Amino acid sequence: LFFIGFRCRLKNNLNCKILNRKNRFFFSNQKFTFIFNFSIDVTMNNIKVNTVDDYILGFPDTVGSLLKNIRATIVKTCPEAEESISYGMPAYKYHGPLVYFAAFKNHIGFYALPSGHKAFDSELSKYKQGKGSVQFPIDKPMPLKLIREMVKFRMQENEEKTMLKKVNKKS
Repeated sequence: LFFIGFRCRLKNNLNCKILNRKNRFFFSNQKFTFIFNFSIDVTMNNIKVNTVDDYILGFPDTVGSLLKNIRATIVKTCPEAEESISYGMPAYKYHGPLVYFAAFKNHIGFYALPSGHKAFDSELSKYKQGKGSVQFPIDKPMPLKLIREMVKFRMQENEEKTMLKKVNKKS
């Protein structure tokens, strides 16, 4: 086994060890251990996760299970969606951008673009919001039904845009 170990200091001044075993990296400090595959962009000094699985593995089990539930809801609602990592977070495309999500310290950010949020103003009113984002607190039940409805709305919206483009091309 190829093995490299070294110490690093994260942005929040936590000391950690990074260990490499066959392209699986283990980040550990006294509280958490994160395991995932990644590539390093040397020019930006950023760690880039390559897959949604690796993104989810980078979080503690409690947060990871929330992310898995959101992912399963999106995939079940739109099985044709293309899954990728974009802007450093899980992204889904279906005739264009569909939705994104990301985990933070106290919430899961869900991004259905501004139009997806406007259509659900009343349902989202109890959550902290931005122009095209909503924050679902980690310590509360995830609103999976609402996420499902938002994904359906975005699917329909993207399908309509695709149809309009086809009609305009023919004219």
